[in-house]
Amino acid sequence: MMRRITPISSPWSNAPTPSQSTNSSMLMSRRIFSPSPERPELAPAAARVQAQVLTPTTPLQTPPTTPQPTPPPTAPTLTPTYNISISSASTLPPHDLTQCFDLISLTSADAYRDSSVGWSPTKKRREMKLPDMKYLVVRRVQTQDRADGDAGSDRATTEKEKQKGGEGEKEKKEGGRKEEEEEEEEEGDILGFLSFMITYEDGLEVIYCYEVHVTPSMRGQGIGRRLLASMMEIGRRIGMEKAMLTVFKANVSAQRLYEALGLVTDESSPRPRRLRNGMVKEADYRIMSVRLDGGPYV
Repeated sequence: MMRRITPISSPWSNAPTPSQSTNSSMLMSRRIFSPSPERPELAPAAARVQAQVLTPTTPLQTPPTTPQPTPPPTAPTLTPTYNISISSASTLPPHDLTQCFDLISLTSADAYRDSSVGWSPTKKRREMKLPDMKYLVVRRVQTQDRADGDAGSDRATTEKEKQKGGEGEKEKKEGGRKEEEEEEEEEGDILGFLSFMITYEDGLEVIYCYEVHVTPSMRGQGIGRRLLASMMEIGRRIGMEKAMLTVFKANVSAQRLYEALGLVTDESSPRPRRLRNGMVKEADYRIMSVRLDGGPYV
């Protein structure tokens, strides 16, 4: 039940990976060994990934919503958008890491308990903090659109500030900083995330998905599909041969999504075993993969 996965030096981090045994993303216990020598030739591609794919944050398509009454002309309207940002385990704020762990616990803890792996919060937290672990995080961002009716009040405010001179400019700057702080607070909680690591699998360089979770209220909006496609595009751009993940066989809906994205049962996925008493024992998980010779995926 143990699989040996050797992280290679990540294009985003030069930090070494400690040797330790941890739970895998979706179900398996994985043994992590020391990384192989540096791969400087991957750095330019990694920079392009961060610049072109996920930096600045990549907006997701806003899911359809029930039509709402048109607000009065002078009332500001809030338009929800969804952004993906990329972080490493070391740069992801502790509060965000806790939210990600809570989402795993909410959506998958029971599945872990019912499996041959079991559920260990301590091991899962330790795995989430591995130096080479990367995170794609989805948040809702509210953008405020002012109606035309606000133009008159804006012009009036500007005239008053001109009369006040420097004092008006100072108030304007302070007000701008305050609005920025409020805007950051309005970004809200994490709606979904995907964690991945660059590893060796059976002698091939692969991008391995450890976790992909979406809050129950946001399922069916295409967020999970976009996260997986973004990970596949990252792998393609930095020259990985395959994208891989592990999934519980009981999670039928997740397997349908992965198959729709082109993933199939990997050759390393465990086969049924015939026991001495004649019974056939099947693993309760499935390893899936897709070759990254297509794309672009996003």
